[in-house]
Amino acid sequence: MRVRAGGRFTLGQANGCDAALFVAGGIGVTALAAMAGELVERWSREGEGEEGGGSGEGGPRNALFLYSTRARADLALLPQLREWAARSGGRLRLQVHVTGEEGVDEARPDGEGEAWRKGRVTARDAREAAQALAVEEDGGAKVGAFVCGPPQMTDELAAALAEVGVVGPARVFTEKWW
Repeated sequence: MRVRAGGRFTLGQANGCDAALFVAGGIGVTALAAMAGELVERWSREGEGEEGGGSGEGGPRNALFLYSTRARADLALLPQLREWAARSGGRLRLQVHVTGEEGVDEARPDGEGEAWRKGRVTARDAREAAQALAVEEDGGAKVGAFVCGPPQMTDELAAALAEVGVVGPARVFTEKWW
């Protein structure tokens, strides 16, 4: 039996980036939620004046989390993501996409700092999110993009993000779960 610990899909890949874009499809939320939680903890320490906080480690100062599932009932970890978004002081925002269910009201988000969309996360959504993060950081930001989910979604969105100047191919990080 062989056991391997560690991995290459970590928040450390975004060191030197000004902002982080997380794009999760289905259970791909698991790895990305851990990264978002780590960012919020860093920002919290930074706010308390401890060394090793968010930007002091060369990591992202803001983040946007795009999360797509078929139905509301499939939104694993949404309560935890909401808690972190609330604790982040506006630095972590959520955009939830529900693909197979009616009743998603885009005009009335369910939580503070949160947006809801009907349909899956598209290449256009991902590009616009990356560009919006760059604008928030005075337009010249480097955005690290993390994409985790079904292989087809991951491949499509990673390719689209690699073409966005503020991201580029060197700052697109992917993990496929199945």
